[in-house]
Amino acid sequence: PSPITERERQKLVKQPLSNLPGETAVTHQGIAPIFRNRSTRQNETSFLFYGIPYHRCLAVSRKISFSIFPCAEYFCECADWSLSNLKLQKLLYFAQMISLGEHNTELFHEDFHAWNYGPVNPELYHAIKIYGTAPIGRIPNGSGILPSGIKRSILDKTYRAFGPMTPSQLIQFTHWPHGAWAKNCTPTDRKSIIPKRDIKEEYHERQRKFEETRDDETQ
Repeated sequence: PSPITERERQKLVKQPLSNLPGETAVTHQGIAPIFRNRSTRQNETSFLFYGIPYHRCLAVSRKISFSIFPCAEYFCECADWSLSNLKLQKLLYFAQMISLGEHNTELFHEDFHAWNYGPVNPELYHAIKIYGTAPIGRIPNGSGILPSGIKRSILDKTYRAFGPMTPSQLIQFTHWPHGAWAKNCTPTDRKSIIPKRDIKEEYHERQRKFEETRDDETQ
């Protein structure tokens, strides 16, 4: 961990945990990133901070985000490994939107870029592009440690809502004129990042439009 003074440590411990970086803890030795180690039980994770047990840490950031790869692996498991790269990208985008909109925190730390067919995470795309339009057979960077708790609940909610849709239907959703993709898409620039604040705003705009429609129907 990076060395810090006692005064700096006390300042970090006293601040709200939500202000701490994503994968960090404050220990007597300093600020340390979280290391996930596979425990003896399936799909469980033990947390160590440079060898310091979780319960010995002075403070642990609650703002912990997963990587996109275990989330992708979880969706593939839900679909019995029948998802294409395109559909998987759309499901992950909506999962990130639900997490940001309903829980005010990112589900995973990677960004989406505004590509022609919708939001795409380039790291995941290039890792599984070998499958083309066919079902994905394996997530190369999958850790085998699948999301749990609230993260799994978000993924389950997303899959129930959007899993039955076809890729074409999902493209129509992500190409919503009032959405984050439309706001950031430049046809000639695949490097255009979709800011997470725009994804969060899209969630609330969709909710507002839904409420307006429901109010109109009840009048």
